[in-house]
Amino acid sequence: MTQQDTERNHRDAVPPSAAPAAPRIAHLTRSTDESTVEVELDRDGSGD
Repeated sequence: MTQQDTERNHRDAVPPSAAPAAPRIAHLTRSTDESTVEVELDRDGSGD
């Protein structure tokens, strides 16, 4: 992960107090010239 990616992740992060009732799911997409990877993370750890 580059410094730019890290800064973008921090900038786009939602503070925990912003939406306590909503599930905290992160959708990440990273692309290179060869491929694109999409990941969905359940940040609360309460998934199937």
